[in-house]
Amino acid sequence: FQLSYQQMPLFGMTVPYFGLNDSNINDFLRKKYTYLRLMNVFYYVTTNQYDDKATNYTTPVFSQQKKSTEDGTIYKINNPNSFISSFSHVFLFIGKDTLHDFNALKVKSLVLSKNFDIQKYVIFSTDEDISKLDLSQFSGFIIDDVVSVPDKIKHTNYITLHFSYNHYDYVSQRSNSVFVDNPAVYLAKNEQKKFDTFLQKADLPSNILSQEKNNPTIKLLTFTPEKLIFSVTTANQTAITIADTYFPNWYATIDKNSTSVFMSDGLLKGMFVPKGMHIVTLEFKPVFFYIGALITIISVVTIGIFLYKMYKK
Repeated sequence: FQLSYQQMPLFGMTVPYFGLNDSNINDFLRKKYTYLRLMNVFYYVTTNQYDDKATNYTTPVFSQQKKSTEDGTIYKINNPNSFISSFSHVFLFIGKDTLHDFNALKVKSLVLSKNFDIQKYVIFSTDEDISKLDLSQFSGFIIDDVVSVPDKIKHTNYITLHFSYNHYDYVSQRSNSVFVDNPAVYLAKNEQKKFDTFLQKADLPSNILSQEKNNPTIKLLTFTPEKLIFSVTTANQTAITIADTYFPNWYATIDKNSTSVFMSDGLLKGMFVPKGMHIVTLEFKPVFFYIGALITIISVVTIGIFLYKMYKK
């Protein structure tokens, strides 16, 4: 659908879902639309005309609201399940300085590979000590070959991968390079075939988180820039991702009990939720805020003591 804003033509675009065998679209658009679907974006606005090649693909069914205007139609997603997703296959990426942006780019390069089904697979990353994690929650482990294989996972489903690099001067260029032919980080030669075999092995029944059908019910209760609360009802333990950018200092509780927040697919927030009905809270608590508050309290107390002594004199 077409819109206009201050005489500027705008085009509303539908983001299609690409299956494993789609071949009628160039790799740039496939990655672009996969990335948007990863963030659960179904419509977006651009100043460029819609690419004809993408019209062969159908839009997934989802709850929506339409608002007609003089300039066209604006679509709004109102289904909380389009914001919070669950998965049956969860991989843990292990690298050096795991939350460094280069490692996030490594994960994104895997997620954007052709045989990675974003509706089934998800890759978690964390800077937590691996020895403190419940590794039985994961379907497999992806290890950057710059680090050694931890002893705890040597007898599990894991793969070591080697990555190559292209130089970019700026972080923004490096981040956007995931869509082009010369990305900042990419799988080295012959590594893609290893990764595809790893995904096939992950589909074996023994590596799936639960053999029972699991369609968790998720209800979004509160959403602000600093706080997110939702309820989850699930028949089995499930992994979920929230289509909101990961950033350090996000903390999560399940029924007021602390739990880990992972970086999901090199971009979003992810976590595990046990079976049953639960209230999940995510809250942003920046360290510098508490440091500033502590300094303020100390300053107020110090000034108060000083003024009291002056008054006594």
